[in-house]
Amino acid sequence: MLIASLFVLAAGIAVALAANKRAHVAESERERIRTLFARYLSPAVVDELLARKDARALEGHSLTATILYARIWNFTLQQEQWAPEQALRYLNEFYTLAGEAIQRHRGTIDRFLPDGIVAIFGAPIDDPHQEEHAVRAAIDIVRFVSAMSARWNEQRRRPLKASCAVSTGKVITGDTGFQERRAYTAVGPEVTFTERLQEVTENINALVLVSESTFEPIREIFTAVATSDLPLRGLKRVARAYVIRGLARHAGARELLLPPPHAFRSTFVHEPEPLIPPPATSPTPQATEDSRRARSKPGVEAAQGFSRTDSGVAELPELPASITYEDDEGPPIQLPPGF
Repeated sequence: MLIASLFVLAAGIAVALAANKRAHVAESERERIRTLFARYLSPAVVDELLARKDARALEGHSLTATILYARIWNFTLQQEQWAPEQALRYLNEFYTLAGEAIQRHRGTIDRFLPDGIVAIFGAPIDDPHQEEHAVRAAIDIVRFVSAMSARWNEQRRRPLKASCAVSTGKVITGDTGFQERRAYTAVGPEVTFTERLQEVTENINALVLVSESTFEPIREIFTAVATSDLPLRGLKRVARAYVIRGLARHAGARELLLPPPHAFRSTFVHEPEPLIPPPATSPTPQATEDSRRARSKPGVEAAQGFSRTDSGVAELPELPASITYEDDEGPPIQLPPGF
């Protein structure tokens, strides 16, 4: 009887240990998913993803998703005139604006570009309205950048201009990379197609350009102008696309407020300490002059000017109804506020 009881006790302990191990593994996986996706998704969407308890969330999936490419016009050319700290400050501001627009419409931030940002809609959480959400995010990015012009002018800085391309198609999404560094991303011809589509936006003066596959499901929501077939760099496939002009009807309108100054991240740049040469026995006048030049490099001054993003003024008011963007197909259509 005693031996039987011991067997039962041992079995119970083994079951409890196994259950505890499974719970620990499940919790570790939840934390891994939260850590990974917290960088790309809004907190509400991360919570929704975790609530599904899908252990395959990070695995590769072949699915239909909508890709958004947003880039700053002529940024490479403009930054030749700026100190690296100035270029980095602009990028931090643009990433903040674009990231806010993407996440408010349930998008996933794929990656940051040297002059832009890439986002995925419809993954890792299915979104039956992914095309609409992606186009709304693109319009919000354009409006955010336009609204920032007043602040940049006040700071005696050149305003930026950005455009977006959006396309829908088959991609593979998942946790990719190598052992030491991994990231959630989308790959496939549709991603390259969207990138090439964004490249032509400046040539046709279009700030939001969407492919035919994106526009067809949402043609009753947005007004648009069709373009002729657009040749794309390095691709045999031509683009049948539409320039988005505005909304045909409203749905789920929300206020669109420019982020306050403290919402923009500042990257602090630390200049290396200047090397102090050993004292010379008989310094020449030229050597003394050179050492003075080395000590007077503008690195400290540049870092001080870059350490504060803004002057700390209050959040800007709601955007006026007269915000517009233009294309070359006629007069601009006003974009209503807060959509």
